[in-house]
Amino acid sequence: MAVSSNVPTPIVLGVFAVLGVMVLFALGGGHKGAEAVSEATAATARVLDFEEERLGLERAIGDCASRKVSPPVFTEARLYWCVNGREETAKLFINEDPKQPGKVLNVKMMWNEWKAHMPDAGADQRDASRMVRVVMKRYAPALEEDVLYAYWGKEAKTFSAEGYRFDYKWTPGPGSDEHLLVVTPAG
Repeated sequence: MAVSSNVPTPIVLGVFAVLGVMVLFALGGGHKGAEAVSEATAATARVLDFEEERLGLERAIGDCASRKVSPPVFTEARLYWCVNGREETAKLFINEDPKQPGKVLNVKMMWNEWKAHMPDAGADQRDASRMVRVVMKRYAPALEEDVLYAYWGKEAKTFSAEGYRFDYKWTPGPGSDEHLLVVTPAG
């Protein structure tokens, strides 16, 4: 079965999960066996490949003012970052799972909103909005508008969909407020 390289891994693995259950039934497996295979495959389907996610998000976001993958020298695992905007306040991070090298621990989208009294208050909001939309289109398109609405607020929110957990948090600071969305594969 040929699989296009632009098909997200969870979808590809989901197709294999369905095929696996179909084979189980074809071989005479019962309902309980199908549940066990389905649950095990669903947990596996949420394991994301670090390089695949990095390349997919890079392509979707386009140019970054600064981007890099840091080796696990000062941390336990690799970290990818893409910084955007004139003031470089829109940031995307992909953290590698130290317990599963090559796999994603989480994806973070951060925007540092300058306070109203600071020069360029609200700088890069358009870039941050575009980057949040890219992240949501990749992981849970149905939640895009709800998460984006929460992202501009000051109240912590948690969403779950399509095998992912989305945690939004707003943290006030002296010169800027931090808007942070963390996407974690469930399971």
